[in-house]
Amino acid sequence: MSKNYNLRAIKYRESYSFRQISEMLDVHPRTIQEWRKEGLKTISTEKPFLVMGYDLKEFLKVRSKDRKTKLKDNEFY
Repeated sequence: MSKNYNLRAIKYRESYSFRQISEMLDVHPRTIQEWRKEGLKTISTEKPFLVMGYDLKEFLKVRSKDRKTKLKDNEFY
């Protein structure tokens, strides 16, 4: 299921815990853990994991960009 996230809610220079991210983006905390496995950068290597706002924004932008597909001429979605 694709979802559009409000990137404006994420402060660029603030650190967030997984719980804060899940509440802010309205996703399950397990989703954030999966994102970490997929390449979301964390500040700390021990719990509680913290993520900087600019890393989170960049990760979500790349994720949404990868989902887009270019249509050929005379195609529609």
